[in-house]
Amino acid sequence: MIRILVCNSTLYTQSGTYTSVNGCNTEILDLTITPSTSNTTVQSACDSYTWTVNNTSYTQSGTYTSVNGCHTEILDLTITPSTSNTTVQSACDTYTWSVNNISYTQSGTYTSVNGCHTEILDLTITPSTSNTSVQAACDSYTWSINNMMYTQSGTYTQVNGCHTEILELTITPSTSNTTTFSGCDTYSWSVNNTTYTQSGTYTYVDGCHTEILELTLGQSTSSTLVANDPVSYTWACDNVTYTQSGTYTCTGVNASGCPDVQTLILTIGGCTVTVTTNNATGCPNAPITLTGTPAGGTFSVPNPYVGPSTTFTYSYTDPNTGCSGSATGTITVLNIASVNITSVVVTGPATATVNWTQVPGIGWYGIRYRPINSSSWSPEQTQAAPAGSKNIIGLQAGTTYEIEVRGHCSLGNAGPWGSNTVFTTDAPCGTPSGLFAAPVTGTTAKLNWTAVPGATWYQTRFKPSSSSTWSAPGTAMSNSKNIIGLMLNTSYDWQVRAVCNNSAAGPWSTIDNFTTLASKESVDFATETINNNVSVYPNPVRDVLTVEVTTEVAQNTVVKVFDMSGRLVKQIQANAEIGVNNIAVNLSDVSAGVYQVQVFANDKLTHISKVNKQD
Repeated sequence: MIRILVCNSTLYTQSGTYTSVNGCNTEILDLTITPSTSNTTVQSACDSYTWTVNNTSYTQSGTYTSVNGCHTEILDLTITPSTSNTTVQSACDTYTWSVNNISYTQSGTYTSVNGCHTEILDLTITPSTSNTSVQAACDSYTWSINNMMYTQSGTYTQVNGCHTEILELTITPSTSNTTTFSGCDTYSWSVNNTTYTQSGTYTYVDGCHTEILELTLGQSTSSTLVANDPVSYTWACDNVTYTQSGTYTCTGVNASGCPDVQTLILTIGGCTVTVTTNNATGCPNAPITLTGTPAGGTFSVPNPYVGPSTTFTYSYTDPNTGCSGSATGTITVLNIASVNITSVVVTGPATATVNWTQVPGIGWYGIRYRPINSSSWSPEQTQAAPAGSKNIIGLQAGTTYEIEVRGHCSLGNAGPWGSNTVFTTDAPCGTPSGLFAAPVTGTTAKLNWTAVPGATWYQTRFKPSSSSTWSAPGTAMSNSKNIIGLMLNTSYDWQVRAVCNNSAAGPWSTIDNFTTLASKESVDFATETINNNVSVYPNPVRDVLTVEVTTEVAQNTVVKVFDMSGRLVKQIQANAEIGVNNIAVNLSDVSAGVYQVQVFANDKLTHISKVNKQD
């Protein structure tokens, strides 16, 4: 109940109008008395609770009030912190979660809330699979799935995760049977219908049963004897004396226990021996071996034979019958003919090839040559037959030579030297002239000279003027050469020489001189002139573009291909070695159109060109 104490110190508990007079002043009280009320709410929440009475969020347990006029709301609040637990499970086909006794058949994340505690299930469901292998084996079987050996028939399983391998196995005990046979020549085995002609142990497998054949075969033999006798012939095979010509047989047993059939071809009243011999060819003063058939006869000349060409007789007498015969043969001692040179082809200032007509019976050829009017021949060079040419190297440029060839039959048996032939080697390379260096920067220079007729390429060298050591010769395919890596503000000497026919180099030119700039220019000469060392072909191109890079130093080379919108479509990286390097860029998978090719050497852009790609 609300009590109001007013100016007259009177306490009122009822609504109404009250007055208090003090002299001439009257105080009037128009009073409304409202009875007090209250309401209590009991709440439990996790972590926090927002009370709708005053829209205030509370995170602590406690008793809270909100007064509105004569009414009081009371909140009896219990806050419990939230907790959670995550379980990760993998299962095959289905999984029953003990938290809520629910079975799941799909992978996923599931939750179960109990008050302020949350259980989380991170579940992976894998469908079960299986594979069945049906196998039959003898005695045992090793299953590759688990590397286990089984000796009994049965059904076996191996589970790996959700996959089950099933083995349906039939084991049959092995059996065998052995057949032993001894005979002559051949044996037909009824087990496999095979005929054998050699002794040995043979097997035939049918399922788990093995038939074994232990075979011993002797071989029948036969021989033929040809005999001639004026009156009669006693044959040792059957110990019979024959007086008539004819063919007779006698069968016995050989060492292997098999038949030995002997045949006698007998001629009574006649006697013939067939004798043959071989003709022979040899070198002068070299022993020549003679041969005749049957062996064991005699020759009418010494054997081996050394001497002039001749004929000989070979005679033979059969020791069994006394019959004899003879044959004649020819011995030819070669007369080594001179060798005729057909041509001499000059192939350079220091090389030539001599060609000649081959001579039958020659073992090898000798070649010698000398400058005209020289008193000394070169050491004799050799060329094995049947070749008919020889490459000569190490000649003097612009020199006239005479050359001869002869044949050799054997060591110490050489024929005469043939008539000599004269030839002149090519003149040496001329000396480059008109040397000048331009342009020259702080670290680079371009060397230029007048081309030499007949030169196939050039060599250059340079050095600081204050040094006595030249650089290693560099190669140039035209009459200019770019050199890089020079020192600032330094005087250099340089020379060039021509190489003709890829073999003989001419003399070095006179020395030319240039001086590098005192500072490196903003654009390095190598960047400006390296285009002379890069070639891009073919253009237009269909499939493979070749980027040819010629460099004096090893460098990392990168080739980039851009379309006209600036998009990089190809990039090739290669290590370019000293000399000529060909880098292949496959554009077969690039659309037709115009592309820009950029070449970088050690991260520096050295070349830009455009190519036309065609389908």
